[in-house]
Amino acid sequence: MRNPRRICHAVAMLFALVAVLAIAPAAHAGDGYAAGAAWGCNSSFGGQRDAAGRLYVPCNGKVWVLAADGAIAKLVTIDMSVAGTKPVYLVAPTPDGSALYTLAYSNGGSAALGMALQRLKLSADGTTYRLDTSFRPQQYLYAGTRRNVCGRGLAVDAYGNVYVSQGGWCAQTNAAGVLVPDPNLILKYRSSGALVTQFGEYGAGTNAPLGQFNVNMQLDVTADGRRIYVADHLNVRVQYFDWQVDGTYRPAGSFNSVTVNGTVVPFSATYGVALDPWGSVYVADTTQARIWKTSADGTYVAKLVDLDDTKRIHTLSVDGRGFVFSGEQMQYWARDAGNPIPATRPDPGPEPKPDLVAPQLQSVSAPAETIAGTVQVQVAATDDVGVTELRTADENGTWGAWRPYSSSLDVTLTDGVGVKLVYVQVRDVRQQESDVRFAAVARKPIPDVTAPTLRVTAPATTTLARVTLGIESADAIGVTHLRVAGNDGTFSDWQPWSAGVQTMSRELGTTVGTYAIAIQVRDAAFNVSETATVRISFVKPGVPPPPVVDGVTGGGAGGNAVPGGAGILGDDPAADGGGVVVRDLVAPRIYAFKVPARSCSRIVTLRLVAHDDAIPTWVRVANEDGRYGRWQPYRASVRQVLTRGLTRKLVTVQVADAAGNVSRASSRRLLVVRCRR
Repeated sequence: MRNPRRICHAVAMLFALVAVLAIAPAAHAGDGYAAGAAWGCNSSFGGQRDAAGRLYVPCNGKVWVLAADGAIAKLVTIDMSVAGTKPVYLVAPTPDGSALYTLAYSNGGSAALGMALQRLKLSADGTTYRLDTSFRPQQYLYAGTRRNVCGRGLAVDAYGNVYVSQGGWCAQTNAAGVLVPDPNLILKYRSSGALVTQFGEYGAGTNAPLGQFNVNMQLDVTADGRRIYVADHLNVRVQYFDWQVDGTYRPAGSFNSVTVNGTVVPFSATYGVALDPWGSVYVADTTQARIWKTSADGTYVAKLVDLDDTKRIHTLSVDGRGFVFSGEQMQYWARDAGNPIPATRPDPGPEPKPDLVAPQLQSVSAPAETIAGTVQVQVAATDDVGVTELRTADENGTWGAWRPYSSSLDVTLTDGVGVKLVYVQVRDVRQQESDVRFAAVARKPIPDVTAPTLRVTAPATTTLARVTLGIESADAIGVTHLRVAGNDGTFSDWQPWSAGVQTMSRELGTTVGTYAIAIQVRDAAFNVSETATVRISFVKPGVPPPPVVDGVTGGGAGGNAVPGGAGILGDDPAADGGGVVVRDLVAPRIYAFKVPARSCSRIVTLRLVAHDDAIPTWVRVANEDGRYGRWQPYRASVRQVLTRGLTRKLVTVQVADAAGNVSRASSRRLLVVRCRR
């Protein structure tokens, strides 16, 4: 009687074959492959290509180097007398092919049996690879102990970094002779042998979290080292990991099947994975004796081969043309006519640099003073990779949101005048934060160049010697002082006064007639209003008023005009015993005021054109702080010293006549720049 198990097995295989045929997976258009001739070397676990696209494959104590056209360019001997006693099963060349990294595989082998990672240098005549004794890979730390490197996967990126899959029957015997279990790690080394990073741990089951292996076998890496693919054998999946800015790798995804024509085809024992230069992934579906081609995330592209299930494919190699080799089957699969070799291979560019150091904030600067609510802040910062973000805070400690880093930015100050602080902090792509620095800015009041408005009301006629005046004034920053001139035209001293509406009493004379009362107000910036004059007729029953000349009746003494005072133009009342007094109540006017557009000196020349019914006598100048200098004799050209700092400046002028009438203020802006030497 036939063996029932074999019958069942045959039936199962038949159903599996029918299922496979029903799926009928076909390559996408332009992704066809055809089997090439047997290439005559059992390389077991395969090799890798160099930067020129040549494939290096171990072959019974030698290394086959396949040229770009697939021909065997040379057959190089490995000097086994110094390279180790075990056959070399895994080979990965340096980018220029001048050296090979090798791993010797043995089931249950130990470090004592030659399992360590080695580097072999090509002899000067290009015929033999010999052991490079200067290369000593750093031991890795696992379970509290330092261990040597062995492995089942080996790859080199475009910068010469070496990647090892420390899994797949890589148990080692410790000093006590005890076999230590597989560590299930991925290791990355510099060409110097320094360990860059390690990751991974044991975890069984198709639902095991990413980063756990059971067991990790072949691996491959993109040329730029930014993504590692690992065949997770008994968990039946391919995992991939992405490079992080701190130099480590983080799980990015996995796939355990392909979807072909809407049907999900699970993998069965994933031993091998390899990449071509354009980022396509090739998976050895070992138990089902298939090779799948997928995109970077595992999306189905093509099925290269569906062999007899007795012909297992454990590992793969891909050359610079995208031809796939199985040394185990001494077979390769070439692109067919509808799947031509791309004209160019991607350039990996410079090696990504890990960000290991927090950025340094070197300086924060801002204008020493300003009248504006916003200032421009200059920031200087450095980082080993690059500063990416910045945030600011005010003197209250309120931080704003992180925003893209800029060496120059506008910052809004808090309300009010006084010293304002701008705190700055930067961070890099790893979000490592710098120390905090600050700049101090003195926020000053906005210069007031507008004189107050003034309105005075009074009775036109009165029979009382004392009258009440209504005074209304307004100003941008506030009226602070007031002064009054009587019938003689002489202003009193400035007296403190608050803005708004108020009344004041004023004593007229005892003589019947018309009295003039002139009033001026000024603000905190010393802007003087226009003169408001009221005329009041003081009458007594039965007494006729005196004659009026120019609307003013006189009495009193005249005086010489000075800024801040008043004077009389006309007849001297002392000469005729108290005759007619004519008051100059018209303020001068500035018709032209020019400053240079820019200056590299703090001392500038101002040019004025001003007129009055009399000749303008005085001139004064204020900078952007709004405080005027002393009155000086009027001239058409006036020199002024500006405030310090390379920025835009504000200059304001006023002129006055001999009667103390002050013109409206006129302002101009100019830019102070650095002088060239």
